Amino acid sequence: AAGFPVIVETWFVTGEEGGIGHYCLLTGYDDVERQFSALDSYYGPKVRMDYDDFTRLWRGYHGTFLVVYPGGRKADLEGVKGINADQTRAMWAGALANAKAALSNRPGNALALYNLGAVKLRLGDAVGAARTFAEAEAAAPDPALDPTRPARVSGGLPWRFLWYRFEILEAYLRVGQSADVLRLTAGVLRDAPDHEEAHYWRGKALAALGRATQARGELQTALRLRPGFTAARVALTGLGD
Repeated sequence: AAGFPVIVETWFVTGEEGGIGHYCLLTGYDDVERQFSALDSYYGPKVRMDYDDFTRLWRGYHGTFLVVYPGGRKADLEGVKGINADQTRAMWAGALANAKAALSNRPGNALALYNLGAVKLRLGDAVGAARTFAEAEAAAPDPALDPTRPARVSGGLPWRFLWYRFEILEAYLRVGQSADVLRLTAGVLRDAPDHEEAHYWRGKALAALGRATQARGELQTALRLRPGFTAARVALTGLGD
């Protein structure tokens, strides 16, 4: 409404690929028809998206969005309700309330549990986050979000979900569950061997287990795949010679 198009990160389901992570650019809305208009890299430049269908997919990223704007309009953007870079803590507190409400509406839902765990982590509760992530793993999967899910995949989270979201790996690492990080990243690398974030988190987990040589190899692989991966370079430097 203020003239700023919004890039949104959502879960996405295609007939061929099944469930994947996705971005699109919302350019307008119609409260009468209850539809967004969007530019979409998959469907094209003139897409109409039903509010309810969009919201169902947006839950996969707990309402993540990004606004790109000209520097000269920063003041205009910060005047928009709910957008203020100096209120990060308040944003996460609001996200916690939203996550709890979503879980209350959908008890036992894997994505609702995952989103709650992610917010707990950002608020500094790694122990609570890890427990909630474990519940998400143990929940029943949603076939509608994961129509091409291989039979070998277990747990409540969609196949490929951890290709895009890494909060569970961070939480498990923080509470000493390095073996779980290795388990989850092995699943990612089985299907996406060039996934640099999975190699990075494996390196961190192996380092925590005292397996420095293997950790160094994983971090070097992450950097080979993405030379500008600063976190991987810092972790590698931390291992020493």
